[in-house]
Amino acid sequence: MKRVKATLAVVALLVLPACSNPPPRMVEPTAANDMIFSSYAAADRLVQTPQGGLDRTKPVLVTSLVNINRLERSSGLGRLIAEQISSRLVSSGYTVAELKLRSSILIEEGKGEFILSRDVREISRSRGAQAVIAGTYAVGADSVYVNVRLIRASDSKILSAYDYALRMDDNILYLVGARFRDIR
Repeated sequence: MKRVKATLAVVALLVLPACSNPPPRMVEPTAANDMIFSSYAAADRLVQTPQGGLDRTKPVLVTSLVNINRLERSSGLGRLIAEQISSRLVSSGYTVAELKLRSSILIEEGKGEFILSRDVREISRSRGAQAVIAGTYAVGADSVYVNVRLIRASDSKILSAYDYALRMDDNILYLVGARFRDIR
C-alpha cells in the first residue's frame, strides 16, 4: 500500500505541472524572425517596470507605432510590431483590449490605430485601461530604430520605455512602404 501511495505521489508531481500554464517561451532569434524576437523582448521589458507592476486583469491598450517623422502615419511595420507586442502580452497573461473594435480611436484604413494625447485618458477610462503602449520608429540607412513606451493611462506618466534596432532587409523595407528599393 505504501508503494502505491508513493507511486501516486510521484505521478501527481509529474502531471500537475503539465496542467498549469507555462510561461511563454522566447522565440529564438534568426534572420527570418528577428522582428518577432525583438517585439517579444520589448513587451517583456515594458511590463518589468520598476514604477509599479501592472494588474494582469486590467486592460492594456496597444497602439500602432508611428513614423517619428510623420506622427500621424504608421506602416505595415508599425502595425505589425503592435500586433506582436499584443500577442506577447496576452500569452504572458495580461489583458489586452482590442482597439480595432473601438470607434473612439482614430483608425484610418491602411494606416493603423492612433491614440492622440488628448484622448488617452478618455479612451482608457472608457475601456477601464490601466496603461497604453505606444511608440515610434525611424528608418535609417541600414536599420530601423524602434522606441516603445508603457504609459500610465490616468496621468500619462511613462512607466517604462525600451529601444531597439531592426536590421534592414527586404521584408523591413516592404513593411515600411519602401518596397524593394536599394538603400545600401
